[in-house]
Amino acid sequence: MAKDSIQRFLDRIKSDREELREDLMGLPLNKSECKVGDFGCGWGYITWCLMHEIPNSECIGIDKFDPDNPPTLSYEQFSIDNVRSLFEEIDADQSPDFQKGDIVKGENLSSGFDLIYCKRVLYNIFISNNGDAELKQAINHIANALKSNGRFCLVEIQEAQFKSILEKSLIQANFEFDPPRCVGRLYKTLEKIYDQYPYLIYQCKKAKY
Repeated sequence: MAKDSIQRFLDRIKSDREELREDLMGLPLNKSECKVGDFGCGWGYITWCLMHEIPNSECIGIDKFDPDNPPTLSYEQFSIDNVRSLFEEIDADQSPDFQKGDIVKGENLSSGFDLIYCKRVLYNIFISNNGDAELKQAINHIANALKSNGRFCLVEIQEAQFKSILEKSLIQANFEFDPPRCVGRLYKTLEKIYDQYPYLIYQCKKAKY
């Protein structure tokens, strides 16, 4: 891939990497050989950022890719089809792994994670046709994929009904967490910006049974 494409990619993710540092702030992530999952990874740029923000980690990006409509950042012409080769050109010694898996159905999910990161995923599940039930299923499958005492870093929209159901579901899945940290970032997607809703950052611990 051309150098200008690599530079556009690095410029594009600069603010996302800064936000990621804020999301991870305070988590005990200094141990070696940490297994990290990016659940709902999209086309994988946050997975790459996680790999570099948590040295010596094994990072796996997991998403339910549609083979007929793979995720694409259209205005930069990056997609899941070429992102792996792009990462290898930037850093030939390290590249995240990508796997197809479904967090709602619990299909093809790796386990034994020390940390699972999940951003702008669960609210999209919640507003689906069967949102309450699928949200609870997804959280239970995330809990099952974590080691005992593993950490779950969740970054989501602050919307009253969703927040109430989300926190109840986290407790039912045996997560322990302090009140979420609110940050004044805009809730962005590729299609729109929900500027009336700030982000909430949850840092959860999977309790021992």
